[in-house]
Amino acid sequence: MTASLNNLAKQVLRSTPIYNAESLDIHVQNAPLLLFIDTLVQTALRENISDIHIEPNAQELAIRFRRDGELFTYGKFPLAIHPLLIARLKVMASLNTIERKKPQDGSFFFQYQGEKIDIRLSFIRLIYGEKCVLRLLNTLNHCYSLSELQFSSFNLQILEDILTHNNGLFLTVGPVNSGKTTTLYAALKTLLSPQKNIVTIEDPVEYRLNGINQINIYPQLGLSFREILRSLLRQDPDIIMLGEIRDKETAIIALRAALTGRLLLSTLHATNAINAIYRLLELGLPPYLLSATLLGILAQRLLKRNCPHCLTKQTSFSTSEEKFLCQHSLTPPFYRGQGCEKCHFTGTLGRIAIQEILFLKKNIDINKLQKGNINITQFLFQRNFHSLQADAQEKFQRGEISLQELRSLKIC
Repeated sequence: MTASLNNLAKQVLRSTPIYNAESLDIHVQNAPLLLFIDTLVQTALRENISDIHIEPNAQELAIRFRRDGELFTYGKFPLAIHPLLIARLKVMASLNTIERKKPQDGSFFFQYQGEKIDIRLSFIRLIYGEKCVLRLLNTLNHCYSLSELQFSSFNLQILEDILTHNNGLFLTVGPVNSGKTTTLYAALKTLLSPQKNIVTIEDPVEYRLNGINQINIYPQLGLSFREILRSLLRQDPDIIMLGEIRDKETAIIALRAALTGRLLLSTLHATNAINAIYRLLELGLPPYLLSATLLGILAQRLLKRNCPHCLTKQTSFSTSEEKFLCQHSLTPPFYRGQGCEKCHFTGTLGRIAIQEILFLKKNIDINKLQKGNINITQFLFQRNFHSLQADAQEKFQRGEISLQELRSLKIC
């Protein structure tokens, strides 16, 4: 496929004999260029790529793909194709092709297998020209159920208990691209009912799910999370899924909605469940309001899953690996993928989530937690807490992740 793109790049250059930086629009409509972009995006969708990076450097144009959270170089192409490619992508995203210094963001839809795929683009100026990153929001992705997300039976039971509540705030937290929205949609799939008005507010809508009302935010039109949420409360919702809590005002509106009899699900950037509470306090939320509404917090990470097609026992270890296994009382057998064609010789295929769930069954005194007057270990023990590290160790012992992945898990 890289060879075919190289051939297309040569055709683009042959069909553009005179390159004028001030008149790119004359050339960006040529057929080989359109076919180049079409082939590039189709390849990425077929290979389950989440992002395409188009990066100019001193000698060539590099195109990199992100798969399973990791970037790799897909191909290198003549640098002369770069301005044509950038200009054409800007035209597709309805952006200003003349502006080459200021960052720009846009989007377009791509037709693939009879479906519309939403593609978000970001342009920013580097020393060798503009870099473009395409985020592929593949709505063809399967909308998982909770049982398919491979929760431990312990954590799954706690989550199902949380979702039986009719009001309160439930958060999923973790770093960027840790599957927070995927988990929330699995929860919505469980809650789906003709007797309930379920509404999502997102930036952008990542899955299509029949039976719920889905809203995209448009900040450029003044339709932010908080503006839509404020209006939505007059739409008689039973359950609200808010894409992200980003500021104090949005958080307070969300908490008051939860306080008045709605179940509100949202995401937040925090390293773990306890830190999510401190993060909400940092936003300036009143502790009394947080104590009355916070129902539960699910923290998660995504780790690379061992390839099941080339899974093999690991029998030799370095000194530091042996020390790690001993410190955590981990017992053999241990497994890892040795690499095969199906996993592109990486030893890993896809990703698996690890989770921890903090279920706040009773109102807690956030003031005491904030001032350090609560013993955190005892607090977690009373709530049958199962940490991210413990969940990862269980998945390692089952052969689902490698020792390398387990050791890479850093939790603050």
